Amino acid sequence: MLSTKQQFDYAIGDMGINLYFMSAMTYLLFFYTDVYGLSAEVAAGVFLFARIVDAVTDPIMGFLADRTRTRWGKFRPYVLFGPIPLAAITVATFTVPDFDELGQIVWAYATYTAFGIIYTVVTIPYAALSAVISNDYQERSRFTSLRMIFALAGGAIVSVGMLPLVDLLGGNAIGYQRTMVAFGVMATLLLWLTFRGTAEHALQVSTNAKVSFRDSVRVVAANGPLWITIALFCLGMLAFTFRFSTAPYYFKYSMGREDLIPLYMLVTLGVMFPALLAVPWLSTKYGKAGATRVGALIAMVGAVGFYYTAPTNAWMVFVWGSVLAIGGAPIMVLGWAMLADTVEQGEVRTGVRAEGVVFSTASFFQKLAKAVAGSGIAAMLAWSGRDTELLKPTKLQLEDYGHSLSGAIYWFDRDVNFAVPKKPVPQALVTYQQLGPNSVGGVRTLIAQQADIEGRFKFDIMRNKLDNTIKAYEIDEWGEITSAPDMGQEGNEAYPVSYTHLTLPTSDLV
Repeated sequence: MLSTKQQFDYAIGDMGINLYFMSAMTYLLFFYTDVYGLSAEVAAGVFLFARIVDAVTDPIMGFLADRTRTRWGKFRPYVLFGPIPLAAITVATFTVPDFDELGQIVWAYATYTAFGIIYTVVTIPYAALSAVISNDYQERSRFTSLRMIFALAGGAIVSVGMLPLVDLLGGNAIGYQRTMVAFGVMATLLLWLTFRGTAEHALQVSTNAKVSFRDSVRVVAANGPLWITIALFCLGMLAFTFRFSTAPYYFKYSMGREDLIPLYMLVTLGVMFPALLAVPWLSTKYGKAGATRVGALIAMVGAVGFYYTAPTNAWMVFVWGSVLAIGGAPIMVLGWAMLADTVEQGEVRTGVRAEGVVFSTASFFQKLAKAVAGSGIAAMLAWSGRDTELLKPTKLQLEDYGHSLSGAIYWFDRDVNFAVPKKPVPQALVTYQQLGPNSVGGVRTLIAQQADIEGRFKFDIMRNKLDNTIKAYEIDEWGEITSAPDMGQEGNEAYPVSYTHLTLPTSDLV
Protein backbone atom coordinates (compact mmCIF):
# COMPACT_ATOMS: atom_id res chain seq x y z
CA MET A 1 0.00 0.00 0.00
CA LEU A 2 1.20 3.48 -0.87
CA SER A 3 1.24 6.21 1.75
CA THR A 4 -0.70 9.41 1.18
CA LYS A 5 2.57 11.24 0.57
CA GLN A 6 3.67 8.70 -2.05
CA GLN A 7 0.33 8.99 -3.87
CA PHE A 8 0.61 12.78 -3.67
CA ASP A 9 4.18 12.80 -5.03
CA TYR A 10 3.20 10.67 -8.01
CA ALA A 11 -0.01 12.56 -8.76
CA ILE A 12 1.48 16.06 -8.64
CA GLY A 13 3.62 15.32 -11.69
CA ASP A 14 0.52 15.38 -13.89
CA MET A 15 -0.09 18.96 -12.83
CA GLY A 16 3.19 19.87 -14.51
CA ILE A 17 2.45 17.75 -17.57
CA ASN A 18 -0.96 19.35 -17.96
CA LEU A 19 0.55 22.83 -18.04
CA TYR A 20 2.05 21.76 -21.36
CA PHE A 21 -0.89 19.65 -22.53
CA MET A 22 -3.58 22.29 -21.95
CA SER A 23 -1.42 25.10 -23.36
CA ALA A 24 -1.01 23.20 -26.62
CA MET A 25 -4.54 21.78 -26.60
CA THR A 26 -6.44 25.00 -25.91
CA TYR A 27 -4.29 27.85 -27.17
CA LEU A 28 -1.68 26.68 -29.69
CA LEU A 29 -3.98 26.66 -32.73
CA PHE A 30 -5.34 30.05 -31.66
CA PHE A 31 -1.73 31.26 -31.19
CA TYR A 32 -0.77 30.05 -34.68
CA THR A 33 -3.70 31.73 -36.48
CA ASP A 34 -4.28 34.90 -34.43
CA VAL A 35 -0.78 35.73 -33.08
CA TYR A 36 1.83 33.88 -35.13
CA GLY A 37 -0.02 34.74 -38.36
CA LEU A 38 -0.20 31.30 -39.99
CA SER A 39 -3.09 30.57 -42.30
CA ALA A 40 -5.51 27.91 -41.11
CA GLU A 41 -4.37 25.63 -43.95
CA VAL A 42 -0.74 25.82 -42.84
CA ALA A 43 -1.72 25.36 -39.19
CA ALA A 44 -3.71 22.25 -40.13
CA GLY A 45 -0.63 20.82 -41.84
CA VAL A 46 1.57 21.57 -38.83
CA PHE A 47 -0.86 19.87 -36.44
CA LEU A 48 -1.35 16.80 -38.60
CA PHE A 49 2.35 16.25 -39.36
CA ALA A 50 3.52 16.82 -35.77
CA ARG A 51 0.85 14.59 -34.24
CA ILE A 52 1.54 11.72 -36.68
CA VAL A 53 5.28 11.87 -35.94
CA ASP A 54 4.49 12.12 -32.24
CA ALA A 55 2.19 9.11 -32.41
CA VAL A 56 4.76 6.98 -34.26
CA THR A 57 7.39 7.71 -31.62
CA ASP A 58 5.13 6.45 -28.80
CA PRO A 59 5.65 2.69 -29.36
CA ILE A 60 9.36 3.30 -29.85
CA MET A 61 9.53 5.15 -26.55
CA GLY A 62 7.53 2.43 -24.78
CA PHE A 63 9.88 -0.25 -26.11
CA LEU A 64 12.97 1.75 -25.04
CA ALA A 65 11.54 2.42 -21.59
CA ASP A 66 10.80 -1.28 -20.99
CA ARG A 67 14.45 -2.07 -21.84
CA THR A 68 15.92 0.71 -19.69
CA ARG A 69 17.85 -0.42 -16.62
CA THR A 70 19.29 2.13 -14.18
CA ARG A 71 19.75 2.50 -10.45
CA TRP A 72 16.63 4.69 -10.46
CA GLY A 73 14.49 2.12 -12.29
CA LYS A 74 13.35 2.03 -15.90
CA PHE A 75 10.80 4.88 -15.96
CA ARG A 76 11.96 7.40 -13.34
CA PRO A 77 15.14 8.50 -15.19
CA TYR A 78 13.02 10.03 -17.94
CA VAL A 79 11.05 11.99 -15.34
CA LEU A 80 14.37 13.29 -13.99
CA PHE A 81 16.21 14.26 -17.18
CA GLY A 82 13.33 15.01 -19.56
CA PRO A 83 11.64 18.11 -18.02
CA ILE A 84 14.34 20.69 -18.88
CA PRO A 85 14.45 19.97 -22.65
CA LEU A 86 10.65 19.77 -22.62
CA ALA A 87 10.42 23.24 -21.08
CA ALA A 88 12.90 24.65 -23.62
CA ILE A 89 11.11 23.28 -26.68
CA THR A 90 7.74 24.46 -25.36
CA VAL A 91 9.03 28.02 -25.12
CA ALA A 92 10.40 27.71 -28.66
CA THR A 93 7.03 26.44 -29.92
CA PHE A 94 5.28 29.54 -28.54
CA THR A 95 7.89 31.89 -30.02
CA VAL A 96 7.41 33.96 -33.18
CA PRO A 97 10.84 34.11 -34.86
CA ASP A 98 12.00 37.09 -36.91
CA PHE A 99 12.07 35.08 -40.14
CA ASP A 100 10.43 35.46 -43.52
CA GLU A 101 7.16 33.65 -44.22
CA LEU A 102 8.81 30.38 -45.28
CA GLY A 103 11.17 30.47 -42.31
CA GLN A 104 8.26 30.93 -39.91
CA ILE A 105 6.43 27.96 -41.41
CA VAL A 106 9.53 25.76 -41.12
CA TRP A 107 10.00 26.92 -37.52
CA ALA A 108 6.40 26.00 -36.65
CA TYR A 109 6.79 22.52 -38.17
CA ALA A 110 10.17 21.91 -36.51
CA THR A 111 9.33 23.17 -33.01
CA TYR A 112 5.90 21.59 -32.66
CA THR A 113 7.18 18.26 -33.99
CA ALA A 114 10.10 18.36 -31.56
CA PHE A 115 7.72 19.32 -28.76
CA GLY A 116 5.64 16.21 -29.44
CA ILE A 117 8.68 13.92 -29.40
CA ILE A 118 10.15 15.29 -26.15
CA TYR A 119 6.68 15.36 -24.55
CA THR A 120 6.46 11.63 -25.34
CA VAL A 121 9.86 10.97 -23.76
CA VAL A 122 8.55 12.36 -20.47
CA THR A 123 4.87 11.39 -20.43
CA ILE A 124 5.02 7.73 -21.51
CA PRO A 125 7.37 6.77 -18.64
CA TYR A 126 5.38 8.94 -16.22
CA ALA A 127 2.12 7.19 -17.13
CA ALA A 128 3.74 3.75 -17.01
CA LEU A 129 4.91 4.46 -13.45
CA SER A 130 1.31 3.90 -12.28
CA ALA A 131 1.65 0.20 -13.07
CA VAL A 132 4.89 -0.33 -11.12
CA ILE A 133 4.39 1.77 -8.00
CA SER A 134 1.33 -0.29 -6.98
CA ASN A 135 -0.33 -3.56 -7.99
CA ASP A 136 -3.53 -2.99 -5.98
CA TYR A 137 -6.66 -2.82 -8.19
CA GLN A 138 -8.65 -0.30 -6.12
CA GLU A 139 -5.62 1.68 -5.00
CA ARG A 140 -4.88 2.51 -8.62
CA SER A 141 -8.32 4.09 -8.93
CA ARG A 142 -7.64 6.22 -5.86
CA PHE A 143 -4.25 7.61 -6.83
CA THR A 144 -5.32 7.96 -10.47
CA SER A 145 -8.23 10.10 -9.23
CA LEU A 146 -5.74 12.16 -7.24
CA ARG A 147 -3.55 12.38 -10.33
CA MET A 148 -6.48 13.69 -12.37
CA ILE A 149 -7.26 16.28 -9.69
CA PHE A 150 -3.73 17.64 -10.01
CA ALA A 151 -3.99 17.41 -13.80
CA LEU A 152 -7.18 19.41 -13.56
CA ALA A 153 -5.44 21.97 -11.38
CA GLY A 154 -2.76 22.35 -14.04
CA GLY A 155 -5.46 22.70 -16.67
CA ALA A 156 -7.21 25.34 -14.56
CA ILE A 157 -4.01 27.36 -14.27
CA VAL A 158 -3.68 27.36 -18.06
CA SER A 159 -7.35 27.88 -18.85
CA VAL A 160 -7.91 30.70 -16.39
CA GLY A 161 -4.44 32.21 -16.17
CA MET A 162 -3.05 31.92 -19.71
CA LEU A 163 -4.58 35.01 -21.32
CA PRO A 164 -4.23 37.27 -18.24
CA LEU A 165 -0.58 36.17 -17.89
CA VAL A 166 0.03 36.85 -21.58
CA ASP A 167 -1.30 40.38 -21.14
CA LEU A 168 0.61 40.91 -17.88
CA LEU A 169 3.90 39.72 -19.37
CA GLY A 170 3.88 41.95 -22.44
CA GLY A 171 0.96 40.83 -24.58
CA ASN A 172 0.92 39.29 -28.05
CA ALA A 173 3.88 37.09 -29.07
CA ILE A 174 6.28 38.11 -26.30
CA GLY A 175 3.54 37.57 -23.71
CA TYR A 176 2.98 34.01 -24.87
CA GLN A 177 6.71 33.29 -24.86
CA ARG A 178 7.23 34.60 -21.30
CA THR A 179 4.15 32.77 -20.06
CA MET A 180 5.54 29.48 -21.33
CA VAL A 181 8.84 30.20 -19.57
CA ALA A 182 6.90 30.52 -16.30
CA PHE A 183 4.92 27.32 -17.01
CA GLY A 184 8.12 25.47 -17.94
CA VAL A 185 9.85 26.32 -14.66
CA MET A 186 6.80 25.24 -12.66
CA ALA A 187 6.34 21.99 -14.59
CA THR A 188 10.00 21.03 -14.21
CA LEU A 189 9.89 21.43 -10.43
CA LEU A 190 6.67 19.41 -10.15
CA LEU A 191 8.04 16.51 -12.21
CA TRP A 192 11.19 16.46 -10.10
CA LEU A 193 8.96 16.09 -7.04
CA THR A 194 7.48 13.00 -8.67
CA PHE A 195 10.95 11.58 -9.28
CA ARG A 196 11.95 12.20 -5.67
CA GLY A 197 8.82 10.70 -4.10
CA THR A 198 8.27 7.52 -6.16
CA ALA A 199 9.87 4.09 -6.27
CA GLU A 200 9.49 1.23 -8.75
CA HIS A 201 8.89 -1.73 -6.55
CA ALA A 202 5.69 -3.51 -7.64
CA LEU A 203 6.24 -6.88 -9.30
CA GLN A 204 9.93 -6.18 -9.60
CA VAL A 205 10.84 -9.80 -10.21
CA SER A 206 8.82 -10.02 -13.40
CA THR A 207 10.28 -6.80 -14.79
CA ASN A 208 13.93 -7.68 -14.47
CA ALA A 209 14.27 -9.32 -17.88
CA LYS A 210 14.52 -7.06 -20.91
CA VAL A 211 11.49 -7.26 -23.17
CA SER A 212 12.20 -8.17 -26.81
CA PHE A 213 10.45 -6.51 -29.75
CA ARG A 214 8.63 -9.76 -30.56
CA ASP A 215 7.40 -10.05 -26.98
CA SER A 216 6.19 -6.44 -27.10
CA VAL A 217 4.09 -7.13 -30.19
CA ARG A 218 2.71 -10.31 -28.66
CA VAL A 219 1.72 -8.58 -25.41
CA VAL A 220 -0.25 -5.93 -27.30
CA ALA A 221 -1.85 -8.16 -29.94
CA ALA A 222 -3.20 -10.72 -27.46
CA ASN A 223 -4.63 -8.16 -25.03
CA GLY A 224 -8.36 -7.71 -25.77
CA PRO A 225 -9.11 -5.45 -22.75
CA LEU A 226 -6.29 -3.17 -23.89
CA TRP A 227 -7.99 -2.54 -27.25
CA ILE A 228 -11.31 -1.79 -25.59
CA THR A 229 -9.56 0.75 -23.39
CA ILE A 230 -7.77 2.20 -26.41
CA ALA A 231 -11.12 2.71 -28.15
CA LEU A 232 -12.31 4.60 -25.06
CA PHE A 233 -9.19 6.76 -25.15
CA CYS A 234 -9.63 7.61 -28.84
CA LEU A 235 -13.27 8.65 -28.48
CA GLY A 236 -12.49 10.65 -25.36
CA MET A 237 -9.57 12.46 -27.00
CA LEU A 238 -11.62 13.35 -30.08
CA ALA A 239 -14.29 14.92 -27.91
CA PHE A 240 -11.80 16.61 -25.57
CA THR A 241 -9.75 18.14 -28.39
CA PHE A 242 -12.77 19.48 -30.25
CA ARG A 243 -14.21 20.96 -27.09
CA PHE A 244 -11.15 22.80 -25.83
CA SER A 245 -9.48 23.77 -29.12
CA THR A 246 -12.65 25.36 -30.49
CA ALA A 247 -13.55 27.21 -27.27
CA PRO A 248 -11.44 30.36 -27.96
CA TYR A 249 -12.91 30.66 -31.47
CA TYR A 250 -16.46 29.94 -30.28
CA PHE A 251 -16.37 32.65 -27.63
CA LYS A 252 -14.57 35.19 -29.80
CA TYR A 253 -16.38 34.79 -33.10
CA SER A 254 -19.73 33.07 -32.40
CA MET A 255 -20.58 34.68 -29.06
CA GLY A 256 -18.57 37.86 -29.47
CA ARG A 257 -17.44 37.43 -25.84
CA GLU A 258 -13.74 36.64 -25.76
CA ASP A 259 -13.71 37.99 -22.21
CA LEU A 260 -15.73 34.95 -21.05
CA ILE A 261 -13.09 32.38 -22.05
CA PRO A 262 -11.21 32.33 -18.68
CA LEU A 263 -14.50 32.24 -16.72
CA TYR A 264 -15.86 29.39 -18.84
CA MET A 265 -12.70 27.36 -18.33
CA LEU A 266 -12.75 28.08 -14.60
CA VAL A 267 -16.40 27.01 -14.21
CA THR A 268 -16.21 23.84 -16.32
CA LEU A 269 -12.96 22.69 -14.78
CA GLY A 270 -14.17 23.69 -11.32
CA VAL A 271 -17.20 21.37 -11.45
CA MET A 272 -14.88 18.52 -12.33
CA PHE A 273 -13.18 18.61 -8.91
CA PRO A 274 -16.15 17.16 -6.95
CA ALA A 275 -16.86 14.82 -9.88
CA LEU A 276 -13.31 13.45 -9.68
CA LEU A 277 -13.63 12.94 -5.93
CA ALA A 278 -16.74 10.83 -6.58
CA VAL A 279 -15.03 8.53 -9.10
CA PRO A 280 -13.53 6.05 -6.56
CA TRP A 281 -17.00 5.64 -5.00
CA LEU A 282 -18.57 5.10 -8.44
CA SER A 283 -15.86 2.58 -9.29
CA THR A 284 -16.47 0.61 -6.09
CA LYS A 285 -20.26 0.64 -6.55
CA TYR A 286 -20.55 -0.01 -10.31
CA GLY A 287 -17.09 -1.26 -11.24
CA LYS A 288 -14.71 0.68 -13.48
CA ALA A 289 -16.59 -0.20 -16.69
CA GLY A 290 -19.98 0.64 -15.15
CA ALA A 291 -18.78 3.99 -13.79
CA THR A 292 -17.36 4.82 -17.22
CA ARG A 293 -20.75 4.14 -18.83
CA VAL A 294 -22.43 6.47 -16.30
CA GLY A 295 -19.97 9.22 -17.22
CA ALA A 296 -20.51 8.67 -20.95
CA LEU A 297 -24.30 8.96 -20.52
CA ILE A 298 -23.98 12.26 -18.63
CA ALA A 299 -21.56 13.60 -21.25
CA MET A 300 -24.00 12.70 -24.05
CA VAL A 301 -26.76 14.69 -22.32
CA GLY A 302 -24.41 17.68 -22.04
CA ALA A 303 -23.35 17.43 -25.69
CA VAL A 304 -26.95 17.36 -26.96
CA GLY A 305 -27.88 20.29 -24.75
CA PHE A 306 -24.86 22.28 -25.93
CA TYR A 307 -25.71 21.58 -29.58
CA TYR A 308 -29.21 23.01 -29.23
CA THR A 309 -28.14 26.12 -27.28
CA ALA A 310 -27.81 29.42 -29.14
CA PRO A 311 -24.45 31.25 -28.76
CA THR A 312 -26.35 34.26 -27.42
CA ASN A 313 -27.50 32.26 -24.39
CA ALA A 314 -24.27 32.47 -22.39
CA TRP A 315 -25.89 31.09 -19.23
CA MET A 316 -26.92 27.80 -20.86
CA VAL A 317 -23.57 27.52 -22.64
CA PHE A 318 -21.98 27.45 -19.19
CA VAL A 319 -24.57 24.95 -17.87
CA TRP A 320 -24.16 22.42 -20.68
CA GLY A 321 -20.39 22.85 -20.66
CA SER A 322 -20.43 21.95 -16.96
CA VAL A 323 -22.57 18.85 -17.61
CA LEU A 324 -20.06 17.75 -20.24
CA ALA A 325 -17.22 18.24 -17.75
CA ILE A 326 -18.96 16.19 -15.04
CA GLY A 327 -19.58 13.34 -17.48
CA GLY A 328 -15.98 13.41 -18.64
CA ALA A 329 -14.53 12.95 -15.13
CA PRO A 330 -15.07 9.14 -14.80
CA ILE A 331 -13.85 8.59 -18.36
CA MET A 332 -10.69 10.61 -17.74
CA VAL A 333 -9.82 8.83 -14.48
CA LEU A 334 -10.86 5.27 -15.10
CA GLY A 335 -9.40 5.06 -18.59
CA TRP A 336 -5.92 5.41 -17.11
CA ALA A 337 -6.71 3.11 -14.20
CA MET A 338 -8.05 0.38 -16.51
CA LEU A 339 -5.00 0.78 -18.74
CA ALA A 340 -2.75 -0.13 -15.81
CA ASP A 341 -4.98 -3.17 -15.17
CA THR A 342 -4.48 -4.39 -18.75
CA VAL A 343 -0.77 -4.81 -18.00
CA GLU A 344 -1.67 -7.74 -15.72
CA GLN A 345 -4.08 -9.06 -18.36
CA GLY A 346 -1.27 -9.15 -20.89
CA GLU A 347 1.10 -10.80 -18.43
CA VAL A 348 -1.42 -13.55 -17.66
CA ARG A 349 -1.93 -14.31 -21.35
CA THR A 350 1.69 -14.11 -22.53
CA GLY A 351 3.90 -14.39 -19.44
CA VAL A 352 5.51 -11.04 -20.37
CA ARG A 353 5.08 -7.81 -18.44
CA ALA A 354 5.59 -4.72 -20.61
CA GLU A 355 4.17 -1.56 -19.00
CA GLY A 356 5.92 0.84 -21.37
CA VAL A 357 4.65 -0.87 -24.53
CA VAL A 358 1.08 -1.06 -23.20
CA PHE A 359 0.95 2.62 -22.25
CA SER A 360 2.73 3.75 -25.41
CA THR A 361 0.34 1.78 -27.63
CA ALA A 362 -2.61 3.48 -25.99
CA SER A 363 -0.87 6.85 -26.32
CA PHE A 364 -0.19 6.16 -30.02
CA PHE A 365 -3.86 5.80 -30.86
CA GLN A 366 -4.85 8.60 -28.50
CA LYS A 367 -2.50 10.98 -30.31
CA LEU A 368 -3.76 9.84 -33.70
CA ALA A 369 -7.23 10.82 -32.54
CA LYS A 370 -5.83 14.14 -31.34
CA ALA A 371 -4.15 14.67 -34.73
CA VAL A 372 -7.40 14.01 -36.57
CA ALA A 373 -9.30 16.37 -34.27
CA GLY A 374 -6.70 19.17 -34.23
CA SER A 375 -6.03 19.21 -37.97
CA GLY A 376 -9.75 18.77 -38.61
CA ILE A 377 -10.54 21.91 -36.63
CA ALA A 378 -7.90 23.89 -38.53
CA ALA A 379 -9.19 22.52 -41.85
CA MET A 380 -12.74 23.55 -40.94
CA LEU A 381 -11.49 27.05 -40.13
CA ALA A 382 -9.87 27.25 -43.55
CA TRP A 383 -12.95 25.85 -45.26
CA SER A 384 -15.32 28.18 -43.45
CA GLY A 385 -13.20 31.13 -44.49
CA ARG A 386 -14.08 30.36 -48.12
CA ASP A 387 -17.80 30.53 -47.40
CA THR A 388 -19.02 33.60 -49.28
CA GLU A 389 -21.61 34.33 -46.61
CA LEU A 390 -18.94 34.40 -43.93
CA LEU A 391 -16.78 36.65 -46.05
CA LYS A 392 -19.46 39.28 -46.59
CA PRO A 393 -18.57 41.39 -43.51
CA THR A 394 -15.03 41.92 -44.80
CA LYS A 395 -15.56 42.23 -48.57
CA LEU A 396 -15.00 45.74 -49.90
CA GLN A 397 -17.97 45.74 -52.25
CA LEU A 398 -21.32 45.22 -50.53
CA GLU A 399 -24.90 45.58 -51.72
CA ASP A 400 -27.55 46.52 -49.21
CA TYR A 401 -31.22 45.54 -49.52
CA GLY A 402 -32.70 47.37 -46.57
CA HIS A 403 -31.01 45.51 -43.69
CA SER A 404 -28.27 46.80 -41.45
CA LEU A 405 -24.69 46.26 -42.54
CA SER A 406 -22.44 44.82 -39.83
CA GLY A 407 -19.13 43.04 -39.73
CA ALA A 408 -15.57 43.17 -38.44
CA ILE A 409 -12.27 44.49 -39.76
CA TYR A 410 -9.27 42.15 -39.77
CA TRP A 411 -5.79 41.92 -41.13
CA PHE A 412 -5.74 39.06 -43.63
CA ASP A 413 -3.25 36.59 -45.04
CA ARG A 414 -2.51 37.36 -48.68
CA ASP A 415 -1.86 33.70 -49.45
CA VAL A 416 -5.41 32.62 -48.74
CA ASN A 417 -7.13 35.62 -50.35
CA PHE A 418 -8.91 37.02 -47.34
CA ALA A 419 -10.04 33.58 -46.28
CA VAL A 420 -8.59 33.45 -42.79
CA PRO A 421 -8.42 36.50 -40.51
CA LYS A 422 -5.17 37.14 -38.72
CA LYS A 423 -6.30 39.56 -36.03
CA PRO A 424 -8.92 42.26 -35.55
CA VAL A 425 -8.14 45.94 -36.07
CA PRO A 426 -9.29 47.63 -32.85
CA GLN A 427 -11.29 50.88 -33.16
CA ALA A 428 -10.80 51.04 -36.92
CA LEU A 429 -12.36 53.90 -38.88
CA VAL A 430 -15.02 52.41 -41.16
CA THR A 431 -16.60 54.39 -44.00
CA TYR A 432 -19.71 53.57 -46.00
CA GLN A 433 -20.10 55.38 -49.33
CA GLN A 434 -22.44 55.04 -52.29
CA LEU A 435 -20.72 55.30 -55.63
CA GLY A 436 -22.13 57.74 -58.15
CA PRO A 437 -24.09 60.95 -57.86
CA ASN A 438 -26.93 59.62 -55.72
CA SER A 439 -26.82 59.85 -51.94
CA VAL A 440 -27.11 56.98 -49.45
CA GLY A 441 -30.73 56.56 -48.50
CA GLY A 442 -31.43 59.91 -50.11
CA VAL A 443 -29.55 61.83 -47.43
CA ARG A 444 -25.79 61.38 -47.35
CA THR A 445 -22.97 60.22 -49.62
CA LEU A 446 -20.62 59.20 -46.80
CA ILE A 447 -21.16 57.71 -43.37
CA ALA A 448 -18.27 57.00 -41.03
CA GLN A 449 -17.97 55.43 -37.61
CA GLN A 450 -15.40 53.85 -35.35
CA ALA A 451 -15.36 50.10 -34.79
CA ASP A 452 -15.09 48.69 -31.28
CA ILE A 453 -11.98 47.13 -29.74
CA GLU A 454 -12.63 43.85 -31.60
CA GLY A 455 -12.98 45.60 -34.94
CA ARG A 456 -16.78 45.21 -35.04
CA PHE A 457 -18.96 47.82 -36.77
CA LYS A 458 -22.61 48.29 -37.76
CA PHE A 459 -24.41 50.66 -40.15
CA ASP A 460 -28.16 51.14 -39.83
CA ILE A 461 -29.17 52.53 -43.22
CA MET A 462 -32.18 52.73 -45.52
CA ARG A 463 -33.05 50.50 -48.44
CA ASN A 464 -30.70 50.90 -51.37
CA LYS A 465 -30.10 48.48 -54.23
CA LEU A 466 -27.01 50.13 -55.67
CA ASP A 467 -23.46 48.93 -55.08
CA ASN A 468 -21.87 50.58 -52.10
CA THR A 469 -18.32 50.58 -50.76
CA ILE A 470 -17.05 49.73 -47.28
CA LYS A 471 -13.53 50.97 -46.52
CA ALA A 472 -11.58 50.57 -43.30
CA TYR A 473 -8.64 52.54 -41.91
CA GLU A 474 -6.41 51.94 -38.92
CA ILE A 475 -6.07 55.10 -36.84
CA ASP A 476 -3.81 56.26 -34.04
CA GLU A 477 -4.86 57.84 -30.75
CA TRP A 478 -5.04 61.29 -32.36
CA GLY A 479 -7.39 60.12 -35.11
CA GLU A 480 -4.79 60.07 -37.89
CA ILE A 481 -4.97 57.26 -40.40
CA THR A 482 -1.88 55.08 -40.34
CA SER A 483 -2.82 52.23 -42.70
CA ALA A 484 -5.67 50.76 -44.69
CA PRO A 485 -6.19 47.10 -43.66
CA ASP A 486 -9.19 46.63 -45.96
CA MET A 487 -7.50 48.01 -49.10
CA GLY A 488 -5.26 45.75 -51.12
CA GLN A 489 -4.59 42.16 -50.17
CA GLU A 490 -3.12 42.98 -46.76
CA GLY A 491 -3.46 46.72 -46.70
CA ASN A 492 -1.38 48.70 -49.13
CA GLU A 493 -1.60 51.96 -47.18
CA ALA A 494 -2.93 53.69 -50.30
CA TYR A 495 -5.64 55.68 -48.54
CA PRO A 496 -7.17 59.02 -49.57
CA VAL A 497 -5.25 61.94 -48.07
CA SER A 498 -8.49 63.87 -47.60
CA TYR A 499 -9.64 61.34 -45.01
CA THR A 500 -6.62 61.59 -42.73
CA HIS A 501 -8.11 63.96 -40.15
CA LEU A 502 -11.67 62.85 -39.64
CA THR A 503 -13.02 63.65 -36.20
CA LEU A 504 -14.05 60.57 -34.23
CA PRO A 505 -16.17 59.08 -32.85
CA THR A 506 -19.10 59.95 -35.10
CA SER A 507 -21.89 58.18 -36.91
CA ASP A 508 -22.70 60.74 -39.61
CA LEU A 509 -20.16 62.54 -41.79
CA VAL A 510 -21.29 64.20 -45.01
